[in-house]
Amino acid sequence: MPPDTLRPPSPLDPTASAYKDWFHLNFAEPDSGTVGLINASLHGSPWDGRARAVGTVLVHSPQWGWKSHVEIKAYADANLAGSVIALTDTALAIDGRSGTIHASLHGAGNPFSARLAAEPLTAPLDIEQPLPLGSGWISWYLVPSLRLSGEWATSEGHNVLRNAPAYHDHNWGRWHWGEDFGWEWGCFLGAPEDPHAATIIFGRTCDRAHRRFGTPFLIADSRRARRRFAPECVTVKYGGYLEAPLHRVPGAMAALHQEMAEPRLPGAVGIDAKQGDARVTIEFTARAAAQFVTADPEIRGYGFIHEIVGAYHAAGTMAGLAFETNGYGVFEYVM
Repeated sequence: MPPDTLRPPSPLDPTASAYKDWFHLNFAEPDSGTVGLINASLHGSPWDGRARAVGTVLVHSPQWGWKSHVEIKAYADANLAGSVIALTDTALAIDGRSGTIHASLHGAGNPFSARLAAEPLTAPLDIEQPLPLGSGWISWYLVPSLRLSGEWATSEGHNVLRNAPAYHDHNWGRWHWGEDFGWEWGCFLGAPEDPHAATIIFGRTCDRAHRRFGTPFLIADSRRARRRFAPECVTVKYGGYLEAPLHRVPGAMAALHQEMAEPRLPGAVGIDAKQGDARVTIEFTARAAAQFVTADPEIRGYGFIHEIVGAYHAAGTMAGLAFETNGYGVFEYVM
């Protein structure tokens, strides 16, 4: 499979104003229960001065709560290359030969500084077929299982990571924030050194109210086997609502949208899939949530991305091999 790269529009693309491109790296530190999300994204036509590159860091620890940082630059002030989105404080880059994901997080305003590298353990999955999203579309490329190493520092101290579970994906497409769409997505990380563990990825699009849903996606991935389940074999259920205080960023944007200060977010998520002799069940319990308010640079529109972190238990059978996984994950709820 060719290296993963940004997918900018051509100068002749009439939908260039709706261009979006996102690199994501999620990780968990099993000993402390710390869960981190690092995003670098592009919003808007490369030929429009209003377009923006955004770097976002959201890290939650049971010991010290949320650490977050949002950085916004014009394209001209960012370093953009085929597989690189680099701002002053936040950078994500993909090594085209090895597929390793490199993250660099620094800066006086960034409370979570880190230098991280995530090495793929399983093959990527490229979903080139565009999926409908509002008036536009979205495509994605994912690497379900990676081994992350490196170090981070906060005001609470310094930590060295070895063999931590991680996940990478890349979304791109054409959509405007503020249209009547949303999505639900879950990433449940399996331990890299455990041959009986699996990373499980779930996703589906929906309307903004989360009442009408598109086709669900579910893949279970381990170093021994991989299984993608047919949409009709996947069911999802919610349990209660998350009561923990919501962490909202960027602060100025959050202040303008007090109507979204107390959204009803799921407190637990259950996912079940059964197809032939393969079976996966997931029970995810939410611990905390952050809300990232994103604005469309070329029209008046806003999206609200909720990153819900917590612990999960999963079990099942793939290719005749049983697996069982306890760990940490993220459930993303977009409105």
